[in-house]
Amino acid sequence: MHFDSLENILNQLEQQPGWEKFRDYRQLLKCWDNTVNQNTAKYTRPLYINRQVLWVATSSAARAQELSFQRYTLLKRLNKQLPFTLKDIRFSASGWHVSTYETHHSEIMFRANQQKSEQKSQSISGKRAIDRPSASTRAKIAAQRWLDKLNQNSSSWLSCPGCNAPTSTQEIKRWNLCYLCVSQKWSQEYRPPTFPESE
Repeated sequence: MHFDSLENILNQLEQQPGWEKFRDYRQLLKCWDNTVNQNTAKYTRPLYINRQVLWVATSSAARAQELSFQRYTLLKRLNKQLPFTLKDIRFSASGWHVSTYETHHSEIMFRANQQKSEQKSQSISGKRAIDRPSASTRAKIAAQRWLDKLNQNSSSWLSCPGCNAPTSTQEIKRWNLCYLCVSQKWSQEYRPPTFPESE
């Protein structure tokens, strides 16, 4: 029994469908240190690529702002080295304390589980591995929940004396009208006087 190196296993995984983003991200990590200087590489970390935009964590907001002025130069350098094209780079200090493992672990696990479920569904002849309601059934359930909530709320509502619209009891107690009628009333009462133009 012989063991493959981690690099070989990752390369095999990347060749499978659905792992393109992970492959692109690993290629980008290899190019990032060559593209930026050593000081910048120390205080930055590429987080992920989404819709051809690279998101990079920086150690501080000032560094993020400084690098955002250089992003087109960095973009040119990266696109020369990468087999895919990036449209933009976004720098932010918000992701600095989140490790790269945490940001991509969920996506990697999702892909692995998705492949397992696909294999399982293929091995089961004629049966679905996961019984999930159809989109139309889920839409009907959501609409019914919304109507039930509306009916529950409307039972505690009163009619506005001004326009007969359903209004919460709190609004009627406070203003004796709905908020629309009150705003119209106030805009008429507190309208500044208009003076006729002199000829």
